[in-house]
Amino acid sequence: MANAHDTGYKLLFEAFGKLALGESVEVLPEAPVGGRYTATVKVIDRVHDAASGTFGVRLEMANPGLKLPAGIKCKASLAGIGGRVGAPPPGAARQERKPAPAAVGKPM
Repeated sequence: MANAHDTGYKLLFEAFGKLALGESVEVLPEAPVGGRYTATVKVIDRVHDAASGTFGVRLEMANPGLKLPAGIKCKASLAGIGGRVGAPPPGAARQERKPAPAAVGKPM
């Protein structure tokens, strides 16, 4: 697809099994770009992230005139699935997780 934008999203686990390859998804870029775009589901990741309760998908959409800059945050709107389903694309700033403190006790 000429002038296409290919991006990854993290979706909440509740959406798993409700999405199909080739399905259309509405994409809503954040301000100042805004607007509504239609993307097509190209890949559905079968591996889940238990810590965040999400799984990945890859969407492809037309980007005529290259109006959508790379790295812009978007939300995805999926028919029949409520709640927050879109997350920042890979490469966005992430919070660093600190390891849990070691348990204190007697050795076995």
